[in-house]
Amino acid sequence: MEMPGYSNGGLCACRLFFLRTQYAIMACFTCIHEVKAQWQSGYAADCKSVYLGSTPGCASSFNIHSTPDSSGSNWHSGTVAQASPVQARWLQRPGALTAGLRQLGHVTLVALDERAGTLPQDEAWLLDLIAQHPVWIREIMMSIGDVPSVVARSITPLDASTQQWAGMRSLQTRPLADMLYHDPHITRSPFRTSQLHAEQPLYQTVRHALPDTCPPAQTLLARSSTFWLDSQPLMVSECFLPGFWTLATQG
Repeated sequence: MEMPGYSNGGLCACRLFFLRTQYAIMACFTCIHEVKAQWQSGYAADCKSVYLGSTPGCASSFNIHSTPDSSGSNWHSGTVAQASPVQARWLQRPGALTAGLRQLGHVTLVALDERAGTLPQDEAWLLDLIAQHPVWIREIMMSIGDVPSVVARSITPLDASTQQWAGMRSLQTRPLADMLYHDPHITRSPFRTSQLHAEQPLYQTVRHALPDTCPPAQTLLARSSTFWLDSQPLMVSECFLPGFWTLATQG
């Protein structure tokens, strides 16, 4: 039996539209419920706060900046599966890495390179910028005693390197920690970690630091986080060298 003014086809189309609308509303409520549950249970990592200070109990707590994932990158949220418990601890260690290294021995820093350049695709999403954006790059190596331990690469937009992050141009052999942990307006993203690939820019920095003894990329673990000041990013990526893990295990 047909209703006046409606064909059987019209009724079917109306029922289909009604069902689709119901499913869309149900999916929306389910999503809201899941996000609320994650927030309450503390798994919404991009909405937590982290300690920027290097001394537990003396640091100030700041809200971290939310950083989206990028499916085309070799950087991952959380800790890479290949990490041992000791490695996982250092890959996620809060505060200034330099302070942690000093607990293992005397730390020296060598500035490998400081220059203007363009942003590689692999790192662009970490700064929420497009590839080839003009940037300022600082590359360093830190040793504990005579053991090369960490190679680091820091990047900020070129304009920000003379404004919000101008301090990074005058550090010379001082660590970035000297300018990062004293300003309450600076926020920090969660850590991303990586088992390096040969084509990653950070691995090229390692090759520059250790031209004769550079280990294979896949043996290296690294972490990266982004600091923010007045909406301007400063990405810091740190690669732990094999000799460091020997010291960390002994320490």
